[in-house]
Amino acid sequence: MAESVTSIDRLLNVGSPWQIGDVQLTTGGRRVDIWIVADRGRSWFGRGQRLPSPSESVVWRHSNLCGMPCYIHVPMLAVGQFGDVPWAGDAKIPFTYALRQEILTLLAEGVSFQSVCKLLDLPLTDLWKYKYAFERGQAEEAQGGEAQGGEGGGLPDVEHIVWESLLDGRIEIDVHTLSLKLLITRLRAQFKTINDPGVRQIKVRELHRYFERHRQALGGEIAQLRHHQQSNREITNV
Repeated sequence: MAESVTSIDRLLNVGSPWQIGDVQLTTGGRRVDIWIVADRGRSWFGRGQRLPSPSESVVWRHSNLCGMPCYIHVPMLAVGQFGDVPWAGDAKIPFTYALRQEILTLLAEGVSFQSVCKLLDLPLTDLWKYKYAFERGQAEEAQGGEAQGGEGGGLPDVEHIVWESLLDGRIEIDVHTLSLKLLITRLRAQFKTINDPGVRQIKVRELHRYFERHRQALGGEIAQLRHHQQSNREITNV
């Protein structure tokens, strides 16, 4: 068992101040459950520590491990302390960051929700929870951004460099709408293969039109673009 835990520890790349507390395989090897706990001096892979009870835990579905569905269990009070490691996630979203990236990649390629569930062996209800949490779960942040954005959102002009910078990856913004996240992912992939300035501008205008159509729901994203716009202006004036 110690060898199995060591192998999984290396696969997940769990580092201090965290360690694997336990690993359990279901009968027939149909799923693997992994508990990650605080590192208390590197005891025998967490043995001797009390694992959090279900009511004290958050469980995230992770990318398949050795062909099996993998579930990560962490103490509820530790959520938010892991950083952006692939095996971690957010309290209101049932997937780890790694699995979320797999889902976004498939959806950006036009794969349907039902097909994503079949490919990744996910319950459709969990995928809809993810969509809802992504688009609605951060409403307070979005509303705060709307207040910063001012009337009409103060959308930067389509000719401003901020749009091209968003598509070529020079700037990043936090996106709270799944459809926008998918659009940016798709346009960025296309942008990498386009050298013609005219065709690049078509992609920029496609993104700008999306913001124009949905500006009332994108106050937070527009506020971030305005911040980058202002930063670019300050650099230009130096």
